Amino acid sequence: MHWIVLGIVALALVIAAGRYPRFAFTTLALLVVTAVILVKLIPGEREHAAAVITPAEIVISSLDGAPAYAGSFDVSGRVQNQSKVASLIELTIKISLDDCERTTSVSGADKNCQSLGTQTRRVPLDVPVGETRDFWVNVSFPNALVRGEPAGQVQVISALGRPA
Repeated sequence: MHWIVLGIVALALVIAAGRYPRFAFTTLALLVVTAVILVKLIPGEREHAAAVITPAEIVISSLDGAPAYAGSFDVSGRVQNQSKVASLIELTIKISLDDCERTTSVSGADKNCQSLGTQTRRVPLDVPVGETRDFWVNVSFPNALVRGEPAGQVQVISALGRPA
């Protein structure tokens, strides 16, 4: 919508510049000064409405990974928002895929794992204060061949919230 209004104003200034050049250039100068003042004084909507939620206030549980099309993986789980002041609207997570040797040990402590790669994904969510929601994301690890048991880790990098 803003671009349409800007286009109409620009077209009107071009037409007016042919007959009234002083008026057109004065109006253009006033519009530029007004735009600069508005940009400096009024922060953007996203920055104004955003509240930072620390990664410690986010709990990810019930992780599940399944092979998907063309070597990608579908990762799903549950996100709990433990923030007291903001609803979670976006989550940035880092997903790592490891290829681990199959072991017969019960503890699994002696597993030898090789990293196949990491991906960072932004997940749009709407998790109110103190609630839990499901999430799903597809990640691709090109040229990754899992020979043993796949193992993955999900780490919260950042979280964006909206004041509750």
